[in-house]
Amino acid sequence: MYLIDTDTFKLKFFSTHTEQKDAYAILSHTWEDEEVTFEQFKDEESAKKRKGWAKIASTVQMARRNGLKYAWVDTCCIDKSSSAELSEAINSMYQYYEDAKVCYIYLSDLPNVRSMKGPEIAKSRSASFVKCRWFTRGWTLQELVASRVVEFYDSGWNHYGTNESLEDAISSATNIPSDVLKKKTPLQSVPVACRMSWAANRTTTKIEDRAYSMLGIFNINMALLYGEGDKAFIRLQEEICRQTADLSLFAWKAERLRWGGLIIPGEKAPASPYLGQALHGILASSPSQFAHAGSYSPFNSGSARYSGEYALTNRGLRFDAVTLKCDRESGRYLMSLECHDRDSNTATPLAIRLMKIGSAYVRSHADALFDWPVGAEGVHEERVYITKILSPELSEAYSRSILSVQLLDEGKETQRSFYEIVAVSPRPRWDPLRRSFFLDLDNPLCALRVEADPRKFTSSSQLISKDVFLIVCAAGPPEPNSGGRRNSLNTFIFSPTGHHKKDNAGVAGPSKFEEYFKEVIKNDELTTLEGQRGLLNLVMRSQVDGALVYCRGERSTQGSAKGAAVECHVLGGVGSQGNLNLQIWFTA
Repeated sequence: MYLIDTDTFKLKFFSTHTEQKDAYAILSHTWEDEEVTFEQFKDEESAKKRKGWAKIASTVQMARRNGLKYAWVDTCCIDKSSSAELSEAINSMYQYYEDAKVCYIYLSDLPNVRSMKGPEIAKSRSASFVKCRWFTRGWTLQELVASRVVEFYDSGWNHYGTNESLEDAISSATNIPSDVLKKKTPLQSVPVACRMSWAANRTTTKIEDRAYSMLGIFNINMALLYGEGDKAFIRLQEEICRQTADLSLFAWKAERLRWGGLIIPGEKAPASPYLGQALHGILASSPSQFAHAGSYSPFNSGSARYSGEYALTNRGLRFDAVTLKCDRESGRYLMSLECHDRDSNTATPLAIRLMKIGSAYVRSHADALFDWPVGAEGVHEERVYITKILSPELSEAYSRSILSVQLLDEGKETQRSFYEIVAVSPRPRWDPLRRSFFLDLDNPLCALRVEADPRKFTSSSQLISKDVFLIVCAAGPPEPNSGGRRNSLNTFIFSPTGHHKKDNAGVAGPSKFEEYFKEVIKNDELTTLEGQRGLLNLVMRSQVDGALVYCRGERSTQGSAKGAAVECHVLGGVGSQGNLNLQIWFTA
């Protein structure tokens, strides 16, 4: 750590920021043209010709008048030619400001009081103060929060006020609670989402600094990788995951498109590559997505922390022993975040909506947060994987890789007591809540065993066995340059109860197709390429009297198979957005 000696105006090096015992002053400001760098500071005559020299000189002079041996200014006290020193300085920045005796905040765009006249000076300066650029910059956030004693100065270096005298104005401008500014509330006890909201409308020159400027706010240390862009903010969230179980980290809202224009949570529209995206991962893409979270607080026991364990894996964020609520109307799952908005009238925790995609979950409807339905049906999952981040391209491809299966009754939703999907394969790709398969290049094939109760269609009191229907669906490969859009869906339907051949004793026996189908379902063989090929070959070569239904483009085609008492109809199709649909209904 380099400090400026206020007596000699020379830089002095300390191997660690704790090595020096003398008190020092520190400067907080916004960078402008012609700042004095570490190398330029060594040549005093040349440095004095640059605009940034005045800030350094004023800081040093003020520190000396206050009896302080040293001063620190970021422009000239960090050797940015050394990546190691730059990394150490940025990772220690919060500590630098916290350990300083006093922080001088220089507001270059706050009018010099000596140049102002008239009775409205105080009112005018008050309005100008909260509009200063200093309140909009990313790095100044942790400088304000970390510093214990703060003094504000206008463009002429005239004293304007302190963190105590300006407490209300500062809190209003930054959305930071007064108790945090006064150090009465420990920073690490504030929910993660709330701390993120303080940075939501702040900007940095480099994209990566949106994350690096918040390291101290979350007590995080991590490597600096300039050039990684948005990945820096993802890494910051990953580090937060490793150090806390605060689920409010996931209480963000995505930007969305409506009526051709942007509707952004918060007041400022960030440049985000994820606008209008249907599906997301569980991590946010920008601090701006937390703009709404300033009033979030733990729902119970003073903590928004998850009582179980979650960890980062190569399959996403893994949650152990989590309970998801079923939202059957939308076909989605809800996960509680153990926090709530204290400014709202709701008495339930906030939740995010999830959709099952294969063996993992993604976040859907990410432009909103939902009330946790306390009395709703719960699904206890021993282990749940949620994708960390989802690109727009993958979101589009995933949306077009879902085969929705609908059981219909003459156009109306069926009663479960009469028709039921009793077995499926591949099971990891099946979502029972939405009755849908996730079909991709690795798993383009799926199979269902559906049973129908003939008593739905007859008033006879005679016991009638259920009819069984075996259905196999194969999604065609995505078209080139289509964003994962598929153009075909082929469906094969067969009823073993309607086509059993009888042996010499007149007893119906299972066909080879039915026997193989049972093994496929029992062993979940469609999770493997070998199992998919075996079933597909059997369908193509089968001599059973089933129906093979072809669908190309948006033209839906229909087929049927007769059981002992019931006929099953299927209608497959590709929607206008490339989504796959399979409708199933029954007639006598």
